[in-house]
Amino acid sequence: MPWDGFFALHEALGCSAASLAPVVIMLPDTELVRIMARRLTTKEAPTLHRMRGIFSSCCNTSHAVFVDSGSNEGIWSLLAAAWGCQVLAIEPQPECVFWLSAASRASGIEGILAHNALLSPTPAFAYIPVDLCHGSALFANGSMSYSVGHKPGEPGYIVLHNRTRQAKVRVASHQLDELVQAENDFVELWHVDTEGAEVKVLQSAVRLFAQQRIRRVQFEYRPDLWYRHELTLEHGLNVSRTLFKHHKCVTACNPHAVFEFTLWHVHKLLLRNPQTPARRALICQDIYCELNTLASTSPSHR
Repeated sequence: MPWDGFFALHEALGCSAASLAPVVIMLPDTELVRIMARRLTTKEAPTLHRMRGIFSSCCNTSHAVFVDSGSNEGIWSLLAAAWGCQVLAIEPQPECVFWLSAASRASGIEGILAHNALLSPTPAFAYIPVDLCHGSALFANGSMSYSVGHKPGEPGYIVLHNRTRQAKVRVASHQLDELVQAENDFVELWHVDTEGAEVKVLQSAVRLFAQQRIRRVQFEYRPDLWYRHELTLEHGLNVSRTLFKHHKCVTACNPHAVFEFTLWHVHKLLLRNPQTPARRALICQDIYCELNTLASTSPSHR
């Protein structure tokens, strides 16, 4: 086992187990997983509040599915399954899938179907190291890399060091339209955290979007990384507008400004200056969208 036991998520968050989920969620005790857990008390705190509220109120609905794209260590998948959602977890890194499977067994949680795969509208693949699980991995068709910025002494440096010498496995793609096949199933919430690949990931569900079977989407929106996927800003925004034509969207950062997929909104609400290094240019990188039929009555925009 590549870690020393498990730790309870609620203890890392400093809250009671009952206030988080109906069961105790156990996670592999690694430095990186603990870092991800701590983020739920800071940067990800509003997202945790929103998603826990959706899970607790909607996961007991028949045919409700939670999709976790870029599931990584699997915290969101475990939380959704703990509340009773069917879960589709899609993660290209095989080590992350192993961690999620181990955590679900340790927590006694069922209902998670994990796919070691990419999501893409057209066939794609990447060669992925077999023994890494890291939240900043970037995948493009036929390749993989990691986001820059890790230096000696920073979290993640040891994990990233000498990665090119490790064994790799070829990971292929699916379409979400293929994975959600039952006509009665709908996506109650789709979480997308794919480091700039979000437009192509979302395009894998064209049919589900058109049928308005994707009710809510919480996603990292990174136009500053689209060039890695040969995607222009104009084309990415056009695709996004088409996919979300039945949704109302806001930034998932305070003050939750209404977001439309235009150049003005990107420059005003997401990126200070597309020419500056990404980390310094970011204002907000998370968007939350609901079907128009939900947005008028749902409190989850707030």
